[in-house]
Amino acid sequence: MIPSSFRNIILGITVILVWSEFLYPAVTTDDQLWLIAGLEKKWSTHFTTELEIQTRLRNHYRDHVKSFTEFSVQVRTLKHVHFTPGIRYGTAKTGTFYRGSLAAIYETAGKYIEPAFRLKYQSGNGEDRPGKKTVRSKITIGTTSGIPGSPEVYGEIFYVYTGADLIRDKYRIGTSMKVRVISHHSLKIYGIYEKEISGDGDITRVAGLKYEYKF
Repeated sequence: MIPSSFRNIILGITVILVWSEFLYPAVTTDDQLWLIAGLEKKWSTHFTTELEIQTRLRNHYRDHVKSFTEFSVQVRTLKHVHFTPGIRYGTAKTGTFYRGSLAAIYETAGKYIEPAFRLKYQSGNGEDRPGKKTVRSKITIGTTSGIPGSPEVYGEIFYVYTGADLIRDKYRIGTSMKVRVISHHSLKIYGIYEKEISGDGDITRVAGLKYEYKF
């Protein structure tokens, strides 16, 4: 009963986030579509690599925002803890950009629910402003693989360094559902609501689709 109810709630929220831009376009200052292809290789229980290619579009998907390729390594050091360094390189209207990151993730699993907490530091050049440094804290409530669709919901806060201060920049809330196509192949549909805190309060709504191949 709990898994079915949770699945239906997350499915409903995801559909609302993804399709609300067509129903209520006036409540947002930006609408985007994120298209992602990911390749993940698990070499051992302690070491996994992932290659991801992503394109982002806006204005009802007519204008290009950015495209990038990101490579990351997941190293599990303890039973519930792993570290993930990554590097991103891409292109946007302002030119090429790159970004390095390091994340520490704690995750555990219950009978139906899989909560996780991630703390991530990232810094790069060219994407927004030179030398921008960001800290991100993210809480995810996922579900076990035995629940159809593997629904999850998450909240994330972005902090940026401005001189000697660390201020809240924006936050995101999102949901996702995953559909297994065939063995090793899956499609994930997700919706994200993002709002600036430190700026003009701009709102971005995202509809996303990710193809994953894991082996």
